Amino acid sequence: MVMKTEFRKSFQKDLAKLRDRKLLQRIKSAIEEVEDSHALENLSNIKKL
Repeated sequence: MVMKTEFRKSFQKDLAKLRDRKLLQRIKSAIEEVEDSHALENLSNIKKL
């Protein structure tokens, strides 16, 4: 089972406004890492709040 993600429309609009391809790729990679993970413990750079 993989994680499901939902995004606010405002986040999607903010992404559409970005022109920095390198930043967009980093965001995409982070989202894919979360979606492909089976547990939060498997993610890198996660801090407990």
